[in-house]
Amino acid sequence: MTPRIRNGQSTLEYVIILAVVVGAIIAAGVIFKPNLTSTYNMIYPSVSNPAETDISNPAGTGTQNTARPT
Repeated sequence: MTPRIRNGQSTLEYVIILAVVVGAIIAAGVIFKPNLTSTYNMIYPSVSNPAETDISNPAGTGTQNTARPT
């Protein structure tokens, strides 16, 4: 008996691996979307107008730093 050559089998294995990886990426996006959205909404005000942000007070609460540079 001679061994059979299976060219299509390796292609099918790559397709299955690709499908699993794409599924994992989509699942991660669905799982982490609420956290990413809240983080984006928290960071956006600082990035949209950096001149009004106080570097010494990253939470954005309390008094602003009004000291003038020397």
